[in-house]
Amino acid sequence: TGTGKTAAFSVPILQHLYLDPSTKKGRRKISVLVVTPTRELAIQIA
Repeated sequence: TGTGKTAAFSVPILQHLYLDPSTKKGRRKISVLVVTPTRELAIQIA
């Protein structure tokens, strides 16, 4: 359970990270912030 919800936000995140030119140059920055309503969900997606 939960695979669809995880994929719903992880696929766009991975696409963003793949297409962002700054990630290819080795620069580190905060690119994504994921907010979860519960601690249990945060543990599942961490």
